[in-house]
Amino acid sequence: MNPPLFRPELFWDVDVSKMDYEKSAKFIIGRVFDFGDVEDIKSATQYYGIHQLKTTAMKHVFASPKHLNFWSTILDIPLSQLSCTRKPSPPLPALFSMS
Repeated sequence: MNPPLFRPELFWDVDVSKMDYEKSAKFIIGRVFDFGDVEDIKSATQYYGIHQLKTTAMKHVFASPKHLNFWSTILDIPLSQLSCTRKPSPPLPALFSMS
């Protein structure tokens, strides 16, 4: 199978010509989760398959709640089974509200 085609910007910090797409699957899929566009998502899905994307998502720490919600919906995985580096801020106590 031919290697997937991703935007070079996705891997700004590595030499793509030396990348092993099987050994680096978690790293590559993680970059797609956090920085990929629609074409990157299609390439990852075609190359790795939806099952591998789901398996990787369960162990991936997403960069933002927005990405977490997006991938939860796309991969049909409950939010409670995914994690994120940032948690939403709790609501301000009534004492500090401006209303």
